[in-house]
Formats: sequence, structure tokens, C-alpha cells
Amino acid sequence: MAKETKTKIKTRKVLDVTNKTTGEVTRMTYQKFYSHFGYGDRNARYFKHVQDILRGRHETFNAVEVEEVVPVIDKVALKAAIFQTPIALAVEPLRQLAIERAEEAAHKMIERATAELEAAGNDLKVVAPYPSSNLSTAEYRKQLAKYQFFVSITTSRDPIAASMTRYSTNLIDISPELVERFIQRSRENASFEYEAFVTKLVAKVGEVKTAKLEGDSVWQYSYLTVTKQDGSKECWKTQMILNQSIYGKLFNQFPTRKMKAAK
Repeated sequence: MAKETKTKIKTRKVLDVTNKTTGEVTRMTYQKFYSHFGYGDRNARYFKHVQDILRGRHETFNAVEVEEVVPVIDKVALKAAIFQTPIALAVEPLRQLAIERAEEAAHKMIERATAELEAAGNDLKVVAPYPSSNLSTAEYRKQLAKYQFFVSITTSRDPIAASMTRYSTNLIDISPELVERFIQRSRENASFEYEAFVTKLVAKVGEVKTAKLEGDSVWQYSYLTVTKQDGSKECWKTQMILNQSIYGKLFNQFPTRKMKAAK
């Protein structure tokens, strides 16, 4: 007997666009509405502006709520099913390698931060001051990320005195407990990114009978050879890349492509 699919009622807003000449009503999503009228993909705060523009045209629109019956996805069961596929089981060694690389990179970040802090006399307002609002958005975010990073791994010797004025000295020290927390988060993020990679890989390759991983070196390429349901074979090439954003965040990437069949 087939398992019954659970469903739920979901409410969402759409737009009914009425042509004044013909009386024809076209139901559109917000995104499709703005694309249709040449305003790009914009959100609801632009509605009044667009409405004013359309008053001189032949269209009017009205926001309405509609109910839809959508399936309820059991995310726990779905994840379990994905990670029991031949592909997920074959590439599992890459998870630990990704975690180890992220941990190694996190330790190097801590070492660099420790050296910077010592050179600045342990003063947070010298090594990573809170950014000025006069900076460009990109530079502000970059400096804010550095400030937040140092705050996340240190403790202040006198937080009350340091907060008196923006020019006050704020002497800080590296906290072993906060460092360990930072490294643990790096490990957890690496594992999460690996799982996202596997989920995409399983969807990209499709159903297979068997899968075998070769060359699981993080510095080189790994090759996943799969046997499809029809008996055909495919080879997928993956390289694990550890990047750091301009805001200091570490993240793994797993660029994967299908290899051309040998002639």
C-alpha cells in the first residue's frame, strides 16, 4: 500500500492584474508582476510607487491572499535517505577531510590574530577598532567583521572602563574557551557545507546503482565513478577548496563537473 503524503494549507499573497479595456484578469506572483511591467525583481515596499505609475495606464492591480495545498516534507527522513545513497556513502571520507582543513585554517587565523594583538599592545581599539559610519559599505562590513572576530575570541580586562568613550583603551586577552568555541563552530560549519554539497551532488547525478570514490586528497582532485540504473558509467570530478571571505569567514567549496567520456 502506498504511503499517504502529508499536506498542509499555505497562504500566500498574489496580485490580480485587471486590463481595463478587456476586463481580463491575470493572476501573478509579486516577482512576475514586476518583471512583466519592467520594474525588475522588487519587494512589496515598492507597491505604492508602482501603483501610482499604473494609474495612467490601462491596468489596475489588487493584492489578494490565496490558499494552496502543499506537501509536508519530512526533512529528517529526507536527509537520512540522501545520506544512505551510494553516492553519499562513497564520498563520506571527504567530510572528515573538510572538517580537518577548516580546523587547521581556524588555528592559523587564531595564530595571526594573536600576533596582531600582541603587536597592538593588546588594545582592541588599535588592532580592530569599531568601524566609523563614514566608511563605504564594503569597508565598513570588512572592519566590522574583524572587530566581531576579535571580540568573539577575547575577553576585556576592564569592559566598563573601555566603554566610557570611543577613545578609551580596551585591553583584551585571548580566551582559550572562546577560541575553542570558534574552532568548534568552524568544524560544524564545514560539516554543514559538506552536507549541502552531498545533497546537491546526489540531485545532480541522479539515481545510481553503485558509486566509487578515488583520489580523496584535499589538495588534488577526487573522482567519483558511478553506475547508473541503465548500466552506463559516469565520472564526476571534485576539488575541495577552502576559501576565506573578505569579511574573514571560512567556507568550503566543492566545485564538481562531469568528465567527458573517453573516445
